[in-house]
Amino acid sequence: MFVMRQLNSRINSAFVSMTIICIMLLLTIGALCTGLSFGQVLAGDVEKTSPYDATVYVYDTQSLGFHLTEDFRSQGLDLDGLAREAADLDLYDLAVKIKDFSSPDVIATMQASTSHDVGEMAIDFLPLSQLNAALTMQSKPEVALAENEYLITYSMNAAESDIFKAVKEHRELIIDGKTLTVSQPALFLQLQNFSAYGNFLTIVLPDSFFTNKIPASQSFNLNYNVPAEEGDARLNEMIKAYGQQTGFAYNGVTRAEMYEASGGMKLILSYIAVYLGLVFLIASAAILALQQLSESADNVHRYALLRKIGVEEKMIRRSLFTQIAIYFLFPLALAIVHSIVGVSAVIQSLVALVKIDIGSQVLLVGGFLALIYGGYFLITYTSSLSVIRDRVQARRLE
Repeated sequence: MFVMRQLNSRINSAFVSMTIICIMLLLTIGALCTGLSFGQVLAGDVEKTSPYDATVYVYDTQSLGFHLTEDFRSQGLDLDGLAREAADLDLYDLAVKIKDFSSPDVIATMQASTSHDVGEMAIDFLPLSQLNAALTMQSKPEVALAENEYLITYSMNAAESDIFKAVKEHRELIIDGKTLTVSQPALFLQLQNFSAYGNFLTIVLPDSFFTNKIPASQSFNLNYNVPAEEGDARLNEMIKAYGQQTGFAYNGVTRAEMYEASGGMKLILSYIAVYLGLVFLIASAAILALQQLSESADNVHRYALLRKIGVEEKMIRRSLFTQIAIYFLFPLALAIVHSIVGVSAVIQSLVALVKIDIGSQVLLVGGFLALIYGGYFLITYTSSLSVIRDRVQARRLE
């Protein structure tokens, strides 16, 4: 009853500060969870998102008519002296759109992260021989397809549910008037070096389907037969020379570059998240601590009166602990409830790109809150108890 009277006496004057503290705690949880999650997505696992020493992209090559590696060699560039293995990756547009394969829910999820009309985007098709070359370069076993079969590869989570459903149903696909079915489990495979998982959905067909067809995009992957630093330098010179000779736009993405970029991005995002989270958390905990210490000093006469009527020290400590605990836990509980909604929406959009270990993020943020916020709570309690004891003792001596 004493605790309830104490709370009721302060509720009208404290609700504004409690609201501000709740918002600050919400910002703390949001900054930590979303910031660390963004860092995990953008930094990624470079060994998996960049499985080759390098990927060379060349754009607007519809007039080329043959593979990029062949054209590099025909230009007099010593590709074989640089790479112990190099494999072309030609992606074709066979007039199958994402809306023909994916559900509206998946399309809506992807639409939130791009200004393009996802449903109208074309699905990439890849020849089986080039898939097997990519698998060999990643030290994975090759696959085989009958002439009436196709295979699905992906590395982004957005379409995973649709892909699994298609495999389970042995979904049929009509290409060039021929009916194909999927009969093998989908392959989780990153086809090219990229800063994140970039293979939304690629369908693999037997090579016979690509005869006399022009690729929509061309690139090739390579693994060096020289040290990575030397290989990167030689590759940059080679693709620059190729661009000058052919006039094609080009880009080289090396694993070393991805390591450097991901490390810097993870450091920046982690720093911002921890800094903002720490500032808001300490500020909110400090405001609560000062508020409770001030209230304890103002209410000394009430605790002195309790001692006079014979209330035990243990009960006084319990009432003080309960009062301070309610003041600390109430805004935290509200902030957690609100953050579940907000952070869940952010995580939902990130999960479309990559699998996130949200459990580790929650444990990390929970430990952070328990250490700092809980520490301030214990310090406030012990300080308030000390203030009350000293003031009550002084009143007795007067």
